[in-house]
Amino acid sequence: MDKDQRFIVSPQTIDFSISNIVEAIDKGNALLALDGIDDLSEEERLNYSDSIILKPSYQRDYRATVQDESSLIESILVGIPIPPVFMSSTRYRGVQVLDVVDGQHRLNAFYRFRNGKFQLQELPLIDGLNGKDFSELSIEDKERFVSHKLSAYVFR
Repeated sequence: MDKDQRFIVSPQTIDFSISNIVEAIDKGNALLALDGIDDLSEEERLNYSDSIILKPSYQRDYRATVQDESSLIESILVGIPIPPVFMSSTRYRGVQVLDVVDGQHRLNAFYRFRNGKFQLQELPLIDGLNGKDFSELSIEDKERFVSHKLSAYVFR
């Protein structure tokens, strides 16, 4: 290789709302569950484009505790910044998807909380929300959570 030629990595930075993340994970889960994906039309494939695959084959198993997940949710509700996630654009059976490279635990916690899979526990800063799931939050807290922007570096 000529010494002037280099491989340069230039990720695209995207800000996703948690609402967008939940929708993209739902699409990713639906895509993974499909049988006969080779029969999808081009339009159907486009509908699954940029679905988020939370656990690509190389990802480790999800091990966060409810307390860990609760701390992330509390951070969002009080305005503490959340580190960006890293994703890689790849193809899954012909559909362009986003594999989570780093940030699986954060995204999974947001997804699980939004879908009512756990109640908040051991919150030191907003004790009044302990024992509540997403459906029991005030409309203001729900809006703050689902509209929260999370940066992602996407390698295409």
